[in-house]
Amino acid sequence: MHLLIHKLSKDKKKAYDFLFYEIFLIVGFAIAYWLSDIFMAAYPKLAKKLHLGETKKIDDFYSYLYFSLITQTTVGYGGTLPDGGHIITTKSIPLKILMILQLFSIILITAWTFL
Repeated sequence: MHLLIHKLSKDKKKAYDFLFYEIFLIVGFAIAYWLSDIFMAAYPKLAKKLHLGETKKIDDFYSYLYFSLITQTTVGYGGTLPDGGHIITTKSIPLKILMILQLFSIILITAWTFL
């Protein structure tokens, strides 16, 4: 009985840790997406020189948070970007790199949960 209670408390802690890391990554990636668009909008010549692509417009932070939440939790964003564009036609290299990193974070957190 004592071992069962210990196992349940350990699983509960792991669930809380999982939720903490998910929320942390959702907010962290939202900030990263937002800052990458702010940088490219503020310094378009430098972004072009560094071959980072371009962004159409900067939306409010909640759009980036929503995009990050949907990407982190379901990977079902349907290709719609915070600026209203489509993922296939985006010219933003930082956005594409951040999305790949976010997808890897999903795999890592899921693998860590089952260890």
